[in-house]
Amino acid sequence: MKLTHLMAGIAVAAGLAYGGLKAYTHNQIKSTINDTLDKARPFVDIKYRSLSTDLSGSATLTGISISPNEFPEIFMIDALTLRGPDLDFLINGFKNTAQRGEFPAQLELDMRGLHLRTDGHLLETMHKSMQEVGKLLQIESDGCGMSSMFGYEDFATLGYAEILMNTRIGYRFADSFPGIEIMFDFSVGDESVKFTSTLTDVSRNLADARGVMPRLRDIKLQYRLDPEMTRKAVAYCAEKRGVDNDTYLTQLMQDPDESYMLSLGFVPGPGLRTAMHDMLRTSGEMLIEARPYEPLDLTQLALYSTAQMPDLLALSVTVNGNAVDDLSISSLDLSERIDPAALKALQDGDIWLEQFGIKRPEPVQSATETPITQ
Repeated sequence: MKLTHLMAGIAVAAGLAYGGLKAYTHNQIKSTINDTLDKARPFVDIKYRSLSTDLSGSATLTGISISPNEFPEIFMIDALTLRGPDLDFLINGFKNTAQRGEFPAQLELDMRGLHLRTDGHLLETMHKSMQEVGKLLQIESDGCGMSSMFGYEDFATLGYAEILMNTRIGYRFADSFPGIEIMFDFSVGDESVKFTSTLTDVSRNLADARGVMPRLRDIKLQYRLDPEMTRKAVAYCAEKRGVDNDTYLTQLMQDPDESYMLSLGFVPGPGLRTAMHDMLRTSGEMLIEARPYEPLDLTQLALYSTAQMPDLLALSVTVNGNAVDDLSISSLDLSERIDPAALKALQDGDIWLEQFGIKRPEPVQSATETPITQ
């Protein structure tokens, strides 16, 4: 019986210690978060419903509302999770790792459920801004071209009142060699992008990082279309143009180079355009991989033209498992096609601000001290 009592006592003591540590951690993190949100109030008002923490090194906020000042829309997020390497990072952030002269071993920010109303100011402003940029480039568009973005009326016709977005971004230092893996996931409905890249010659040690240029070891990108959304969008645009689906997709692939440059950042050749056609027709998946024969010094990229990139990166592309042989791409300088005054307004962001219906904000002189209560 004495042994049983002893074991029970140890269990109770361990439970109390665990509970105390978790409560302390929770309170420390909540205090830090509230202080941070308080300092942000001159720019944005952020509230949350609850906070949960894990002693392995993660903290999650749920029921988040974000109301940027001078912007007529409130954004709702279901959950936002920060995952660090350990409990020390969770409590002290970068302070202790910086004192040790190193980066955290890994870090990840995971956002689940950003709700964007299709009749909201953000999406409608992006839609109108794309139209304005297209006009500057003299691109004729009916809203269904490569450089177009659906507006509220388009989404409403397709039956979408809201878009639900998820994203995850983070990094992890490699164990077997001096390097780092960067990851980025993004999804809207069932449409998703998964990106990973490994860089060599990257050390956790801050002193080693100075003056050393990382080299690219590999890239992997998986892009999957949302079958239902793709089917609806293709049928909608085909009907809008008075053609069948295949004819519309053929027209889309024949869009001017300026449209591709604006939407993709490069101009795909015939092989990639055909692959995109097949992907839209089948709502499939595209896999892009790059693994240079030797890790590539990133400073050398500027020495090569866009057309040389596929060979330089040893690029491979497949669509639904079928290899794309022609990976030719090119580039255009769009600035040469825009009036200088209009280009400056675009670069300064005035075009975007005008679409929001707001004036450029004046610099904030001092922060107000308004406490936030949860």
